[in-house]
Amino acid sequence: MEKEKTREEILQERKAKKLEKKSKNQPKEATAVKVEGKPEEKKESPVKVAKVEPAARTTSPVKKPAEVKAIPEKKEEGKDLKASREEILAQREAKKLAKQSAKQKAPQAKTEPESESTKVLGNVEKSNTDTDLAEKMETLTISDAPKAKTTTKAERRAIQEAQRAAKEQKMKEKSAKDKPAPVKPAPKTNAVKVSPTARKVVRTDGAHSGQKHRVKLFNHLYRDYFMHPPKVSGDYEIHEAIRTLGAQFSKMEITGANARCYALLTIMKVVIKKFRTPPEKEFSRCLETYVGHIMEYLEQCRPMAVSMVNAMKYLKWQITQLPTDIVHVPDPDSEEEDDPHIELKMILFDIIDTYIKDQLDKADLAITWAVQEKIADGDVILTFGGSSLVKQILKEAHNRSKKFRVIVADAAPLHEGRDMTRKLIDLGIDCTCVLITAVTFIMQDVTKVLLGANSLLANGYVMSRAGTAQIALVAKSHNVPVLVCCETHKFSERVQTDAFVYNEIGSPDDLVPREFAKNSLQNWRANPYLTPLHLYYDITPPELVTAVITEIAILPCTSVPVILRIKPTEIGY
Repeated sequence: MEKEKTREEILQERKAKKLEKKSKNQPKEATAVKVEGKPEEKKESPVKVAKVEPAARTTSPVKKPAEVKAIPEKKEEGKDLKASREEILAQREAKKLAKQSAKQKAPQAKTEPESESTKVLGNVEKSNTDTDLAEKMETLTISDAPKAKTTTKAERRAIQEAQRAAKEQKMKEKSAKDKPAPVKPAPKTNAVKVSPTARKVVRTDGAHSGQKHRVKLFNHLYRDYFMHPPKVSGDYEIHEAIRTLGAQFSKMEITGANARCYALLTIMKVVIKKFRTPPEKEFSRCLETYVGHIMEYLEQCRPMAVSMVNAMKYLKWQITQLPTDIVHVPDPDSEEEDDPHIELKMILFDIIDTYIKDQLDKADLAITWAVQEKIADGDVILTFGGSSLVKQILKEAHNRSKKFRVIVADAAPLHEGRDMTRKLIDLGIDCTCVLITAVTFIMQDVTKVLLGANSLLANGYVMSRAGTAQIALVAKSHNVPVLVCCETHKFSERVQTDAFVYNEIGSPDDLVPREFAKNSLQNWRANPYLTPLHLYYDITPPELVTAVITEIAILPCTSVPVILRIKPTEIGY
């Protein structure tokens, strides 16, 4: 019977097999031991690699392909440990020398430390009888590939300059390809020369002729309602009465904030009466939407005044507050078409009549009575434009047998002062009509200035007919009090300090005088360098206004936010 192998023999056989496999995989030059023969010595390194010695002989029938012999060097073990430390230090010095040689670009000095490092690493393969260390050191390889050659700053700069020059050359070639071929000049002919003015006249003719005669500063204010009819938005058909009213607004047949507001509210009663709710729809919501479309339509005809906007806001708010529990009882005896919403329409009619009575009629009457206390006998009152409220105040003062004289300042192109003078003369009031350019000469005789207003802004500025600010400025320089008559339904929450941000531009043809058959502005469209500008309103700062007379009280301009706050918030003004 065969003897059982001991644990040490089994481990020894496993190690021998591992060494045999590794010796087959490794190239012959890197083999550290020689099987069944004398150990091979490396030419690069004089150090011998230790071989593993079997611990005991075995009688196993397994044939070992090779016996690993070890060189007995027990006496030199202490010396090898010291040598390994010296080898590590030598290796570090070799690496330092290699770095220095690479920086200095000395190829001869570069090879020497590399050879030394290979010798030192070859000596590392020698170890003690520790088998694991020997196995790890056998697999250690050294790459002899040369390091990449480094370049200096001068060389790198030269490469960059060459690349930059090549790039510029490519760009020049590309631009030369993109350039169109040169066009040969046409032969000269005996053509008639055209003046530069005539050339520009030809260019202005066409679709863009209207764009040429526009001031860039007011480009956001220009509208096309003078040449094109307004568009109808939405699915609702605009009533014929609203179309007629819009045409009257655009043609300036109805002017003045109060007159326009009164006309709009009167027409709205007709529109509401003819309004029919679509099937399966709610009356209040449909009517509110329809009122919004009416406002859009009128805005295209001519920008709505503040008094009109506030009135329509109030009407829309009242429409949303209509009761929904009213039951309509049809009248069998009535010959007219039965309207299921006649009760709601009657409520709206009363609301519109109340608004006209309170905000227009009674407010004007209250302001008229308040101003009578400020007018004394012998006063010379200066007014500008054709304010209906100022005319009513002067009429009431004349009816009270007060002795005063009126000077009306007039300005082109609307010439509202002429109509104002004609109406006051018909009432029997002593009047004088002057142009606005003569205000500085007659201001020394004036004792009070009465002015109307289109609206009063939240910051106290007065928006009125163009020329009002000039008159207020001249009156301030002569220490003449300036009284502005304005109803509270003209108060606006908008803030404005100049006439550029928001204004209204009239037709430039209105600036052409019509009294003369021939004038210099007759063919202004043919001159590309001439652009007439017709602004309706200007802004008067509160420093030039002494007081604002309202139906509530006589207030300073800075009290506008207080009036807006005490008004019902649901009205919206």
